Amino acid sequence: MMIQLNPEVWMMTPLGEGMAFLCTDYGLDSNKIFTILLQNGDILDFDMKDCRRCENPTFGIMKQSEKL
Repeated sequence: MMIQLNPEVWMMTPLGEGMAFLCTDYGLDSNKIFTILLQNGDILDFDMKDCRRCENPTFGIMKQSEKL
């Protein structure tokens, strides 16, 4: 199953930050795959275990240490 993320989600990957715009789920036997547009223009797929969401103060998403 493929899901278009709307709105897109800023994520940190092993190759830097980027915007996830597509999520692919191949079923119970595998992790979800995020398709991410990196800041350098590359579009790559990353396993969900390799991705973390970026902090975004506009939407109240901050690092754990900054939360009260």
